[in-house]
Amino acid sequence: NIKVDARTIKRASKKLKKMGVTIKDQELLRHILKDCMMFAAQDHATDSIWGPHVTGSMPTLTKEKPLEFSLYFDRCANVQWPPWSEITIRRPVREIDQTMLDAEMRQQCLMAGERHPRVGTPQPDDIITCNLQVDLADDPDQSHRFEELEVQVPQPGRPTIISGIPVPNFEDHLVDAVPGQTFTMDIDVPEGHQLHGQQGTLQFECLRAEQVTPASIDMVVEIYGSPNEKVLREQIRYSLEAKYKRDQASAMVTQLFDTLNDRVVLDVPPHVVEGRTNRIAQQFRMQGKAAGRPASEIDSMIEQQRSDWNAESEAVARENGITILLSKHLEVGIDETIINKEINSMAVDLGRRPEELRNEIIAQGKMPIISAICKKQRCLELLKDKLTIEDIPADDWEVIQ
Repeated sequence: NIKVDARTIKRASKKLKKMGVTIKDQELLRHILKDCMMFAAQDHATDSIWGPHVTGSMPTLTKEKPLEFSLYFDRCANVQWPPWSEITIRRPVREIDQTMLDAEMRQQCLMAGERHPRVGTPQPDDIITCNLQVDLADDPDQSHRFEELEVQVPQPGRPTIISGIPVPNFEDHLVDAVPGQTFTMDIDVPEGHQLHGQQGTLQFECLRAEQVTPASIDMVVEIYGSPNEKVLREQIRYSLEAKYKRDQASAMVTQLFDTLNDRVVLDVPPHVVEGRTNRIAQQFRMQGKAAGRPASEIDSMIEQQRSDWNAESEAVARENGITILLSKHLEVGIDETIINKEINSMAVDLGRRPEELRNEIIAQGKMPIISAICKKQRCLELLKDKLTIEDIPADDWEVIQ
């Protein structure tokens, strides 16, 4: 139970005014609630998974009366972890062969090649420069925008990767990929991406489309500053092996936590589920209004989907809770060095500058997602010798996914 006397509230308001800060009562209330939650958590949230929650109706700020409210903290009972040896994890294994090296060398030649404006519909290997906006159902108040992003049109049968997100059926939109054209697609963000596990829409604005005349291998060797083609190919091999190891670890982490989600009993507080579902509904409402749908129609659609959203919200919250509890059980510690290493690896996969990506993640409040990814990977490393590991060719693994 929290009580903040009226004198303290007045003093805080006056201090802000002296600092030249104009703040409304609702904003002041949010600041006070945040500070109270922080102090309460220090004394009462040792075993909490989802953190503090204001019970009952939201308090009203009145400077003539004390502010009184109650906070709820979840307290989880001891979790029964399954026998680790009974959990079977498939490990995708891929050997780097000459075909892969040749394909990557060709890709390097394309990226270093000479570009010319594409006349007509873009073709495989063309480069489309675009502005990209990602709106997530779980993050309705903030869009993720990327300016001047380059997207390579893949060979037939291969997925298009846009900012690290595979976009199925992108080739259906190629006829619209002309300068000035904008189109929208639904997306599911994959595991391992900074926005992973979320659904949303991707708005694609085409700025230009260019065909590429590949550079020679000698030119690529010179660009990379390698002594010769042989050394460059070894560098490429090392880079591919590092990427496949990251992909392998991601696949194994997903299997481990999917199994734990199925076998570990963990109740999620109703307010956690309701909060996430309400955010999804808010995003849906905003999109419906933007599309010109009547409010009554939007409300009806939300009610029809609320049950599915609740199930999805509960599943996401359970996995987050299991990650926190397993990290505590295994005494997993994550420091800034580990997080920076993960961001650097992500930047390589996304073709971004690490510092730029890090600043973007911080600005978007996504650092907890990166921390969770690092914790999951560390949990896998600590349990690997106890789990039952079965090797499987990576191509076979991709088929069954």
